[in-house]
Amino acid sequence: MVSSTIACFLTCGYTESGAMQGFLRRINGAFEYRQYLPNKTRKRKGSPKLISRELSGLTGTELLDKTLHIIEQNVDEAQNWGAVLYEDDADMLYSSETYEEIQSYMTHIQHSVRNAVGRDIPVIVLFASPEIESWFIADWSNGFEYLYSDSGVVDDIEYSAAKYFCHRFRSWIISTLQANCRDESNIETYNCLYGTGYTKLSDQIINFFEPCSLQAYIHSDKKRNLDHEQQIISSRRLFYSKKDYGDIMLRNIDPNVLARNCTIFFAVAYKQLVALNPTNI
Repeated sequence: MVSSTIACFLTCGYTESGAMQGFLRRINGAFEYRQYLPNKTRKRKGSPKLISRELSGLTGTELLDKTLHIIEQNVDEAQNWGAVLYEDDADMLYSSETYEEIQSYMTHIQHSVRNAVGRDIPVIVLFASPEIESWFIADWSNGFEYLYSDSGVVDDIEYSAAKYFCHRFRSWIISTLQANCRDESNIETYNCLYGTGYTKLSDQIINFFEPCSLQAYIHSDKKRNLDHEQQIISSRRLFYSKKDYGDIMLRNIDPNVLARNCTIFFAVAYKQLVALNPTNI
């Protein structure tokens, strides 16, 4: 059977809901990526994007349970799928699981999905480790740097000030976040001392933009630029929100760069997806 459809079940966040299908097409454009979970975000002009209240934030075992329920509701349609892609954040595992136990959980996901479909179908488990923000750091020039300097989102400061901010933001990430990685060259290992607890990567980034934190860090630069500092501190567009900014970066980052820099989880799923051919499944 030739099937060019990959059924997608994604962690129910705003970043993934609106932009993941396009991201996957940049990895392997031979397939149609049909999103079954979450519902596509709805947006009228001037209105906020919305994910249904029932699904918003769904992750971990609740995400898997919902995935299996949807498959059971669409089991006849599932016979025409070429593969299933299951994407989630890995951080929900960090507080209690070892790396080996995470691998075992990924195998459990694959077996559960195949049982629900009723046949031996390729199941790709794509973990954003620890959260999708790690991808925006790993491909810096197309991720956070692009967002704050080149995307047009931050339109209330001069370009030179935006570049100055990106330089300072990158320095903070290296000294604060990547320094807290088991492997400083791989952001996937952020706070990855398995079994010792986890401080959310996204919360760290959000807190960086709090006025007191941002001002203190910007002012700590030995080579201060007072004009740039004032623009940065006064900007109403310099903040971080998954809902407002996440999908902008997901639409722009390069999966090939991520595969080189995120070698524990992303690269494995990337290679599996690249290898799929509609004529062979």
